Amino acid sequence: MFTVLILAIAYTVTHAEIVQNANMEGSSVAPWHCHGCTASISHDSLNGKQSIMISHRRAGWAGIEQTVHVQPNHNYFFNVHLKLLNLVQGHMYHHISVKFKYSVNNHVHYVRISYSPMQQVSFGYQELGGDFHVPNGVNSITIYIEINEAKVNYVLDDATLQEITPNTNWKSEAQARIEKLRKAPLNIKIENHDNADTSNFKIEIKQVKSSFAFGTAVRADIMMDQNQKAYHDFVYNNFEWATIANNLKWRLMEFTQGHPIWNRGIPALNLLRSKGMKVRGHNMFWGVKHNCPKWILNMTSSDLNNAMHARIHGMMQHTTGKVEHWDVNNENLHGDFYEQRMSNPNITMNMFEWMRLQDKNMKLFLNEFNVVMDSSATTAYRNQGTLFKTSGVPIYGLGVQSHFHSVPRSIDVVKYRLDKVAEADLPLWITELTIHEADENKKAAVLEDIMTLYFSHSSVQGIIFWGFQDSSIHDHAAALTSDNTVVGTL
Repeated sequence: MFTVLILAIAYTVTHAEIVQNANMEGSSVAPWHCHGCTASISHDSLNGKQSIMISHRRAGWAGIEQTVHVQPNHNYFFNVHLKLLNLVQGHMYHHISVKFKYSVNNHVHYVRISYSPMQQVSFGYQELGGDFHVPNGVNSITIYIEINEAKVNYVLDDATLQEITPNTNWKSEAQARIEKLRKAPLNIKIENHDNADTSNFKIEIKQVKSSFAFGTAVRADIMMDQNQKAYHDFVYNNFEWATIANNLKWRLMEFTQGHPIWNRGIPALNLLRSKGMKVRGHNMFWGVKHNCPKWILNMTSSDLNNAMHARIHGMMQHTTGKVEHWDVNNENLHGDFYEQRMSNPNITMNMFEWMRLQDKNMKLFLNEFNVVMDSSATTAYRNQGTLFKTSGVPIYGLGVQSHFHSVPRSIDVVKYRLDKVAEADLPLWITELTIHEADENKKAAVLEDIMTLYFSHSSVQGIIFWGFQDSSIHDHAAALTSDNTVVGTL
C-alpha cells in the first residue's frame, strides 16, 4: 500500500499543470502579463466562459506572457489556443510565433518554440505551441506570443505547460504495437490424401511484398546509367518504393518556359515501374521562392495561373497511372510564394483541387520539414492537415520529411511530435528520412530507434529514405552505404 501511494504521488507531480490560470477563467488575467500591450477579460471563449483579449500592442514583440518555474535539462511542451480578431490592412494573413526567454549571467536568451504561418481570421481558435528543452542552469522561463504586426489583436484560451517525461519502456511498448499492427497469424492446412511420409516434410515461406512501404530517393541519372548495376541492385533488392529526388521538380525540369525536360525523370520513372517499383511524385509545386522556376517570379497572377495549369496538365499526361502519390506544394509552411503572387491565401487548396480534376485516383500530399526533427512546425502542420481535411480538400496524407541534422535528444520528444501530427487523422508517410551522424555506430543506433518508433505508429504507412549512397546523397554523414559497399541487402 505504501509503495502504491508513492508511485501515485510521483505521477501526479510529474504531470502537473505548470501554467497558472491556464483556462483563463480567473477573476483577473493574472498571472498572465501583457508586455507592451493591454490584456483584458473577454467572453469570446473556446471553452468555459471567458478568454483573455490582447489589444493596443505597441510593437511586434508586444504580447501576453507568463513566467513559470521549470527544471534544467528537462523537456516540456506548451500549447495555447489563439484566435485572431483582425488583419492589418494589406495582409491576407499573419505569422505567429510562440517563444520563451530566460536569463543567464544577466544575459537574456530568446528561443522560438513554434512558428505558425499564414494564420487567417476565418480559422477561429487555433492551437499554437510545441515542445522545448530547458538549458542547463535555468530554473525560470517566460513564455510569450509574438506577431510582427503590432496592430493585430487576438484572444487567448486554454493553455497548458507540462513535462515530457522519459519512458524507459518505450521500445518494449513499440515492439508490442508492432506485433499488433504489422503482423498477422498465418494458418497453413496440409491435406495428405496419399498418406505420404511427412516426417521430413518442410515448408518454407518467403515474404516478397510488404503492405508497409519501405523506399528510397534515387537519382534519375544513376538509374539510367547501365554501369551503375550495384546501385540498381541495391535499390531493387532492398526497397519496393522510390522517389525520384530532383528530376520531377518544376524548377529543374523547365528552366525555360514552354520547354520542359522529359528525357530525364520520366525514363527513370518508366524503368522503376518496369521493375515493379512504386513511385512517389515529388513535387508538383514548391512554394519556397528560390525553388521556383525563375521565369515565373515576376509573372502576373493571370499568367502564373496559366503556367501552373500547364505544369499540372503536362506532368499528369506523363505520369498518370505511373506514380502513386504526389507532393502537391512542397514545404508550404516555409514558403508562400504562390499565396503572395496570386493574392490568394488558399491557393494550395486550389492546387489539390486542380490535380484531383486531372486524376481522381491520385493520392495527394502535403510535405513538410521541422515536424519531428524539431517542433517549430509540428502543431502548425497538424492544424494545416486538419483544416484541409475539414474543408473538403482532396488530401490523402501528410508527408513528414524527417531530416535529423543531429542525434535526437529524446525519443520521447520525437514520439510527442509524431503523435501531435497524427491528431490530424490523416495517413502519415515518412518521406525523406536521414540521420546526419558521422559516427556509424551512433547512426545505426539512432536509426534503429527511429525506425522502430515509426514502424510501431498506427498512422505511419511508409518510410522513404532520402538516398543511401555516400557519393549520391546531399550529405555524406547521412549515407547508409559507401560506393564500395553498395551490394546485397540491408
